[in-house]
Amino acid sequence: MLAKDCVTKNVTSRTPRKTVWSAAELLKTHDIGALVVVSSISDPLLEGIITDRDLCCSVVAANARRTFRSRPSPWLVWGQV
Repeated sequence: MLAKDCVTKNVTSRTPRKTVWSAAELLKTHDIGALVVVSSISDPLLEGIITDRDLCCSVVAANARRTFRSRPSPWLVWGQV
């Protein structure tokens, strides 16, 4: 089997000027794990890809660090589990 045989042809895309929150909303709405980032919708030059892991590792982790410094998160479990 070749890559072209299993590639998704109708992809959901975002431009770099959109927020990561709008990207997360698209991932959730379309039940997908990645978005193609294109230069513009009218002339789509591939600039990259953003995955649900990218959002988790950069945005969620960064916000968790800031939140944790000010107060413990109610979702963290302390002690022995």
